[in-house]
Amino acid sequence: MGLNVWEPLTDSVATLRAIVSTLAPQSGGQKSHTVAVVDGVSMTTTPLWLHELCRTPPMLRIACPSRVPIAGPPGAYVDVVPTPPSERPKLRSLLVSVSWGGEYPNPSRNRPPQFVHLELTAGRITSVDHFARRVPISRLTVPRGYTATRPISLGERDWTANPGKLVFGDCFGNHLCYRWSHGNRDYQIDLHAWEPVTQTVRVLRAIVISTPAGHH
Repeated sequence: MGLNVWEPLTDSVATLRAIVSTLAPQSGGQKSHTVAVVDGVSMTTTPLWLHELCRTPPMLRIACPSRVPIAGPPGAYVDVVPTPPSERPKLRSLLVSVSWGGEYPNPSRNRPPQFVHLELTAGRITSVDHFARRVPISRLTVPRGYTATRPISLGERDWTANPGKLVFGDCFGNHLCYRWSHGNRDYQIDLHAWEPVTQTVRVLRAIVISTPAGHH
């Protein structure tokens, strides 16, 4: 739990302590159980807290997955980013970013279950107009850290009822992104990629098809 601080700092600390003291004790989280294995990666049912989080805003429900990769660390870092209210609904967006574990300097370790970074976006999706020359997915390599890379379009996929587009390095230089449209709104699910990227593709597909928009 975090609190935006003010001066004197002692007041901020006292306020945060008062808030924390009102919290009810929670039992330890249940251990994740494997419900499927996708290309060697164990998948589990989406944790209840994440399921409720991504279903609470009506605009994000269609992109709420029921399966995610099993992650070793018990905790998760969650970031919810809404755009400021606008008179033009098409400019509104909502991002839910969840990461289990910390990103390692060595990209080979940034894979489930050591590290998982999943993002769900509804609304305005930022994308590029120009892509690098397409290469086979089996030859894609994941850049280190936040190194910029020119996005590569990987073509259409029918993972959702309305076919979407798969892009490498668009939403993030090291993420695999799947975006589609439903009704009058755009959606995107992206996942921190690991090598072989073909494995990331299969896991991302399993996540996408487990959403209400998924095309089984």
